[in-house]
Amino acid sequence: MSNHIIEYGITTNYFREYSPEEMVTCFASKDWLTLELSDEHVKMLLDRDNPKREIEEFKRYTDDHGVTFPQGHLLLEADIVDDDPTIIDTLKLWLDVFLGLRYYTLVVQSHEEKVDL
Repeated sequence: MSNHIIEYGITTNYFREYSPEEMVTCFASKDWLTLELSDEHVKMLLDRDNPKREIEEFKRYTDDHGVTFPQGHLLLEADIVDDDPTIIDTLKLWLDVFLGLRYYTLVVQSHEEKVDL
């Protein structure tokens, strides 16, 4: 058991210009092993030819490097309070990515307008 009160980590957004694998290698080389998977890297995985296979390979890659993701970030541009119900289909694809990676804590943000009180 760790002597830490909290687990510290960092978002992968800091290396958003790197491929998911390059990002993992870079963080692991600096001994940053607890990360939040940013939406930029999820997009990269989904944009590959066979996302399901790529997600499985990425999971093996992160495991081989000792990197864990206690949480990940769903699509930041997803407007979950929009009247367009197709966002649910998009988010389902993203949820499938995180389930495939076996990451179960996700961050989602709304784009709700601010209300003056």
